[in-house]
Amino acid sequence: MNLDNLKSGWQKQKVLHGLHNIEEAEILSIIEPEHISKPFWSLSKRAAQNSLIFTFLLLCLDGGCAV
Repeated sequence: MNLDNLKSGWQKQKVLHGLHNIEEAEILSIIEPEHISKPFWSLSKRAAQNSLIFTFLLLCLDGGCAV
């Protein structure tokens, strides 16, 4: 991450809000997203939810429209 363009603005924010004691590494660790090591879990959770909803709709709306 290139922070050279943001240094002057960051210095101004630190002075205005009294953030002198916060380290840059601490702030970057808050801003940067975590390494997502569980994409499979997310996909399987969504698939399970979608399957349950689909099954519910099939059971509840089985009669359909008798036109």
